[in-house]
Amino acid sequence: MEKKQKQVYYAHSMFIYNTRGEKKELKFLKKHYKFVCNPNTDIKWDDAMEMEPYFKAIKSCDLLICSEYKNHIGKGVYDEIRTALNNNIIVLCLKKKFFRYRLHNIKDLILKNENDWKIKYGKINTHQLKKEM
Repeated sequence: MEKKQKQVYYAHSMFIYNTRGEKKELKFLKKHYKFVCNPNTDIKWDDAMEMEPYFKAIKSCDLLICSEYKNHIGKGVYDEIRTALNNNIIVLCLKKKFFRYRLHNIKDLILKNENDWKIKYGKINTHQLKKEM
């Protein structure tokens, strides 16, 4: 299978940074896409700039692929997805089912709990793509 030439931004919870889960998701993404921007390693946090470097990286990508943590997303991932959608960038959600990763179209982005910025800030409503990867 030939890798797709699209530049992908990988939006995911900081709770899975540097974990086996992050490595597995990245392995899947890098198998299918030539260029993957991982904010954990490719962008350094700057207190003065806050999320601006992340939003700038998203705007330079063709596609944003996100993953959930405990079936939810935190405020950072929520804002990253919202930035992509506001800039007409395709957004897909990576989910694992029966030991296989699959990409899903996002139907809705739902604000669940404005006070829980880390885990249950938002929820993604998806449906599976017809073509598996």
